[in-house]
Amino acid sequence: ARCEVYRTGCSYPVCDIDVVICSIYIPACYERGVCKQTACLSHRDDCALAVIDSGEPSTGEKEAACRRHNDPDKRAACLMTVDGLWYCQAPTFVQPCSWDVEHGGDPSLLGESLYQLPLL
Repeated sequence: ARCEVYRTGCSYPVCDIDVVICSIYIPACYERGVCKQTACLSHRDDCALAVIDSGEPSTGEKEAACRRHNDPDKRAACLMTVDGLWYCQAPTFVQPCSWDVEHGGDPSLLGESLYQLPLL
C-alpha cells in the first residue's frame, strides 16, 4: 500500500449546481475566481501527499507533495499547479501509515510503498 494522508471529503457547494447558494454567498463557493469544490476534488491526490493538517499548503509544501508522486506525468502536472488553490481538507482519524510528526511519525514515508502486515 502507498503511504498517504487520508483526508475528509470536500464539502463545498458545487458551483454549477448550487447556483442560488453561490450567487447569494459567493465566498462559500469561490475564492480568487476558483470554484472551491472543483479545486478540492482536483487536488485530492496532491493533498494526500502534503504534510499539513488542513487548509492551504504553502508553495514549498505543495512542491514537496508534488515531488512525492511516483508517476512523472502526474508529478509534472502537479508542479504546474503550486500557485493555485488546493483546499486540502483535514486528515481523518485513521491513517494508513505513521506520517504525522506530531504523533511521532515520519513524513518522508508519504508516497512510499509500504508492506502492511495482515491483522490476525
